[in-house]
Amino acid sequence: MRHLQSCEISKSSIQKTPPNPAHFPDLHFVYSPSHDGVDHNLLILFHGLGDTPENFINFGKKMRLPQTSLLAIKGPCPIPYHEGTGWAPAFDAEGNERPHSSAVVQEAVKTTRNLLVNLLNKAILASPEAPDRWPAENIFLFGFSQGGVCAIDLALFGTIRLGGAVSVSGWPSEALYSGKLPEVNKGVKLLITQGLNDDVIGHNEWKKRMTFLKRVIPQDGKLEVHEIPGKGHTMPNSAVEMRAIMAFFGANLSLRSLALEAMSDVYEVKMQPE
Repeated sequence: MRHLQSCEISKSSIQKTPPNPAHFPDLHFVYSPSHDGVDHNLLILFHGLGDTPENFINFGKKMRLPQTSLLAIKGPCPIPYHEGTGWAPAFDAEGNERPHSSAVVQEAVKTTRNLLVNLLNKAILASPEAPDRWPAENIFLFGFSQGGVCAIDLALFGTIRLGGAVSVSGWPSEALYSGKLPEVNKGVKLLITQGLNDDVIGHNEWKKRMTFLKRVIPQDGKLEVHEIPGKGHTMPNSAVEMRAIMAFFGANLSLRSLALEAMSDVYEVKMQPE
């Protein structure tokens, strides 16, 4: 005869406390709890240049990742004569594009990274004093274009080893760092999807940036690259690309079995034959 005694799972263990926007005046963000009520993982979303977190969080909701809440952050850098923002100043006041080698862009990348690390440390990462937050290995990043560059930069150089990062058409270049790389996180897991008809970042350029990333990533890390034939510089729009993205999350997301956790003090009593 098997006896099962149930153990009630506390609400605080499955519903996390998101960061308070009032505590971070330099960052605007939008939070959405997991669609299945279990906030075990957190996916942080970085929109493309000129987009908004309100738009971008809708893409995250459509993925319906299990046990995963969403946090969409607004890029802190304004765009001249435009309502949207980005993660680094892509244009000067005259509307000319700034290259990655620009000192203004390089400094902004560091500033944005520091803002995000501060947000993680103060309001997202779990600790003995804040158990209602997320362990670092359960935090994932997703970005498009310049937002993808930011996601990869944070995963590589953000001083916190996170669960992984996905970038769509976003590649940091060696020129962003002027040959002075910050310390690289060990065990980093990255996925980048790239359209082969991208007219924003040419084939030779993203190949060069891929070579740079492969050189930077430690041996215990992993970089997956999926090339998408016929795709331009757009968000995922095909089953092939979405399968690659969902496979990455399927391999790396941590999932809880609440049914098993609710079972405690399981023991077996053997009945003696009469």
